[in-house]
Amino acid sequence: VLIGPAADIVQPGSITVSDYAFIDHHVTLNALAGSINVGRRVHIAPYALISGLGGVYLSDYSAVGAFARIYSHSEAPIDGKSMSGPMIPEKYKGMVTAPVRVEKDGLVGTVAVILPGVTIGEGAIVAANSLVLAKTELRPWTIWAGVPARLVGLRKKVTVPDS
Repeated sequence: VLIGPAADIVQPGSITVSDYAFIDHHVTLNALAGSINVGRRVHIAPYALISGLGGVYLSDYSAVGAFARIYSHSEAPIDGKSMSGPMIPEKYKGMVTAPVRVEKDGLVGTVAVILPGVTIGEGAIVAANSLVLAKTELRPWTIWAGVPARLVGLRKKVTVPDS
């Protein structure tokens, strides 16, 4: 495991990291509540932020691009509740909390934002600067782009052996 300088690891006891993972410089892994699981041979690029309150699972051979954001807990406009941030009591805030999964060979592109409840299927790609809305499931071996992200193409399956 490689951890770059100035990586911010919050609540390391709730974070698991498998062999040959690379958490690059200035990455924030926040598992103050919840958990983050980083699979084998995963790269999390510089300045990425992963918030694990609802659980974040990065499967083997997946990757998170520079400045990407993965949120498993986020404020949302629901039930007439407030969205005013941390100074409002939790019971008055509209919140969505759900696990985020990036399956094997999945990729979250540079500056992409992933909201709670998203599953990025095996080999699926979220293009740079894209926004994947809460509770969205991206089918395996597909390519998604835009705000909000929409299906733009297909990707060939990875055929090289695992190492």
